[in-house]
Amino acid sequence: MTFEDFTEVYIQHFMGVNMKAIRMKKTERISAVKSKRQHSENTQRMISILNKYSLLFHALLACGVCFVIEWISRHSFVEACVFVFDRNLVFLYNSLIVYASLMLVYIVKRRMALRILISAFWMFLGTINGCILAKRVSPFGFTDLKMVGDLFTMQSNYFSAKEAALVIAGVGVVIFFLVIFWFKGPKFEGRTHRITGFLMVLTAVVMLPQVTNAAVSNNILTKYFENLAQGYKDYGFVYSFSASVLDRGMSTPEEYSEESVESVLEKVNGDSTMTANGAVLESCQAIKTTAAGAESSADIVQQNTEKDEEIPEDINAEQDYPNIICILLESFVDPGLTNFLETSEDPIPNFHSLYENYTSGYLEVPVVGAGTANTEFEILTGMGMQFFGLGEYPYKTILKETNCESIAADLKTLGYGAHAVHNNGGNFYSRKNAFSMMGFDTFTCKEMMDIHDYTPIGTWPTDDILIGEVEKSLDYTPDKPDFVYTITVEAHGDYPKEKVLENPAIKVSGVEDEGMAYAWEYYVNQLHEVDDFIGDLIDMLEKRDEKTLVVMFGDHLPTMNLTEEDMMTGSLFKTQYATWNNFGLEKNDKDMTSYQFLADLTDDLGIHTGTMFTFHQNREKWETEEEYLKGMELLQYDILYGEHYVYGGGDPYPATDIVMGTQDVVIDRIMETDQYYYVIGENFTKWSKVYIDEERISTSYISSTLLRFKKSKMEAGFHKITVNQMGSSETVFRSSNQILYNKAPEKEE
Repeated sequence: MTFEDFTEVYIQHFMGVNMKAIRMKKTERISAVKSKRQHSENTQRMISILNKYSLLFHALLACGVCFVIEWISRHSFVEACVFVFDRNLVFLYNSLIVYASLMLVYIVKRRMALRILISAFWMFLGTINGCILAKRVSPFGFTDLKMVGDLFTMQSNYFSAKEAALVIAGVGVVIFFLVIFWFKGPKFEGRTHRITGFLMVLTAVVMLPQVTNAAVSNNILTKYFENLAQGYKDYGFVYSFSASVLDRGMSTPEEYSEESVESVLEKVNGDSTMTANGAVLESCQAIKTTAAGAESSADIVQQNTEKDEEIPEDINAEQDYPNIICILLESFVDPGLTNFLETSEDPIPNFHSLYENYTSGYLEVPVVGAGTANTEFEILTGMGMQFFGLGEYPYKTILKETNCESIAADLKTLGYGAHAVHNNGGNFYSRKNAFSMMGFDTFTCKEMMDIHDYTPIGTWPTDDILIGEVEKSLDYTPDKPDFVYTITVEAHGDYPKEKVLENPAIKVSGVEDEGMAYAWEYYVNQLHEVDDFIGDLIDMLEKRDEKTLVVMFGDHLPTMNLTEEDMMTGSLFKTQYATWNNFGLEKNDKDMTSYQFLADLTDDLGIHTGTMFTFHQNREKWETEEEYLKGMELLQYDILYGEHYVYGGGDPYPATDIVMGTQDVVIDRIMETDQYYYVIGENFTKWSKVYIDEERISTSYISSTLLRFKKSKMEAGFHKITVNQMGSSETVFRSSNQILYNKAPEKEE
């Protein structure tokens, strides 16, 4: 027995220590250290290889990120593969954008973390696009970021609370992981050549525009998508979204100058500059913008107001203008225009009757499946969306900054009142602001309406509420003609792909997929309800002893995954319009674009006013479509972004201090009970909230004449009480009268 063996036996026997177990644990520790060292060596070897060939690795990573994004966006692995192979140069260009963004890693030590962050950023945008395309046709663009508030106010219509919670939780987990990885993850051990890194980033920034222009010149890419949804599919999400970020607003036309604008106006009306009512400037001196030594802006506005009031008096003495009711029919299309759908009976008989007996035709709109505000913008301004950046909503961009001539402002120079009515949120698409910028007098949105009836799945108010609101708008200005722009919402998507209607009035067939068959059944029956609204609106107007023209149009096709082959028109951008009048206006059918719509219909009335509308009324003076569009672009740019040469440098269409609703919200008295105070008054809605001393309190809506709040919300003493009509983002649309209320101290028991 050796000394070591004797020692081990002694220790184990007399001290109770298991030396064998100790040796085994020591061996395990040594093995673990060796394994860790080997694993660390393997990791370091891999990191070393990635650093050495990082440019190649970035290229592969960029291609992988782009492929996954296309997979998510198209909801199909196969379609993503088809895109890669059929449009390989486009795919490589998309990958080049991601590749260029990865150049940022060369200026930091935490290269791995930044790679993950950049890749996650692109994947996050692609995932948002995939989610959005599951709910609508229009893909995700930069302007959508400005509508996040709108979407959250309408979250029940677009996504459930559970879906929102999952998204927020997922984003939170990713952010947490990235933060931990940034501080705990590996760092680049070599020397960081930041100057070289910055030069690489600068090279990428300079190179990309050059490559883009070359690709556009060789028809690999395009700068304008006629069909936004198809454009994203054809040219990839990364390029399309990036273009929507960089290509915003209108580019200055190459030919833009005072002389070129005057040349267009001379062709329209034989003179250079137009006044607010469309007459030539010489008959009324141009209003110049304020400059050093010039008149104050207040004086200018006063002069302009006086001129605008003088001109219509002479005109109205000669003509009796009719009311004009312009109705946007949300997602409205004749089911008979599809090549596959059959219905048990005509779902839209009232519309068909108007279509056959009054002026009607096809309307070419700028959007499909979504984007109502852009069709609306073309209708109301006579301006074209094709001159803006990809996916832009002017309501959310330029009209946030500047006022804009519109049909409302133009007709007001003839003595019209201008009103807007919509049974949806007043802030959605920033409409309150946009309608003010376009010169409307009043805007009655859902917050001002006593709405009780909703669609079967509860997402949208029914359109019958609009009939009374249109009549209120007509009564608001009893001594003058009115322009009432009305927006429906009942036929808005999303359309459920499960059975909702137990006994539908209209049955549909011809759709193979069961889910889509239910969606079409739901949609067609909502159209039937909208058609009832059309008939009831005409009945109401027939009973009024006022000359009236009604014009109505579909803003875009519904979100039903339609293709050009599905439509008898062969186009996804053609809707229909119909009209009605009670003064014998001759039927004059024609097809037109949405920006020509009101120009042509007011032309039939003998109304020739407004810059864009008189331009469109005289479009036959241009020999080619290209020349016509160039002239249109010049005028549009000058009005929105330019020097206002068309107005002689002035600004005759200032924004209005728009009034929300046409009826006062009134508090008559406060009634006290044991537990509650009841506010008794008039014109309350579900969006009426009681304010005590300018502080909002929890309010229960009982009826249009009754609100309720708990007694505990008001302390003893004198208090000022008002009722405010509340929009999203805590916007106060309208306030009631203020009453003073004295709450007596509670009696001690």
